[in-house]
Amino acid sequence: MSSSLRKQAILSGVTTDTGGNAYTHESIQVTVTATMANGSLMLATGLEAAEADAATVVGILDAPELEGTAVGDVIFTRLAKRNVIANTLVLKYSDESDVTTSALTALIAAGVIFQSAETILV
Repeated sequence: MSSSLRKQAILSGVTTDTGGNAYTHESIQVTVTATMANGSLMLATGLEAAEADAATVVGILDAPELEGTAVGDVIFTRLAKRNVIANTLVLKYSDESDVTTSALTALIAAGVIFQSAETILV
């Protein structure tokens, strides 16, 4: 059996007994792009955000399964939108610019906390 090592995009979040992570995440259908990865910053349109879009980012792809997809695949996955702790080492823009978390004002307003962590999901 093979295993895979990857950093977690979402370190923690509010969960409920009846709703699981429905309080923090929403489902999203995306078409995989060459730049998309677990931790991609996303716009309300369902497209990846570039650095110029920082203030309008509404979510973070929490999708480790992207590793096994190909460009053009359409997948249904999770988008972390509120009340989570996000790993700054995994966050990324589509244009590969460095992520400055203070510019992610919509996520901050939604209760997202940013933290750097070398955690590994196996």
